[in-house]
Amino acid sequence: MAVKVSGTTVVDDNKVFLPTNASSVATTTAISGGVITLNLNATTVFNISLNANISTFTIQNVQSSGRTSSFVIVFTADGTARTVTWPVSFKWPGGSAPTLTSTNNKKDVFVFFTTDGGTTWQAFISGQNL
Repeated sequence: MAVKVSGTTVVDDNKVFLPTNASSVATTTAISGGVITLNLNATTVFNISLNANISTFTIQNVQSSGRTSSFVIVFTADGTARTVTWPVSFKWPGGSAPTLTSTNNKKDVFVFFTTDGGTTWQAFISGQNL
């Protein structure tokens, strides 16, 4: 049995199907002591001023295995070359993480998704030096 909740949102067999135009408000996230915390319940688009090196990622509220979690990171460079220590669970095409843009106010955009509860994240470059 399916029940229409609102607009095109449907609940069917304990699953919620969101409208295809569902949106998320982008959140500005700060680097604190080399740590970046991404709360997937708050948003799935994170704007991050790359004004420090990142040594640790904390990703909160990841869906359980068999369900999909995804997010976007938009780094804005501050004119200084920065390093990011990507988690080993991030799997980049070709096995190599990208080199970050350091030109002041230029953006690098990355997309990530997992279907195994965050054990493995597929990592993609959406755009660089934008």
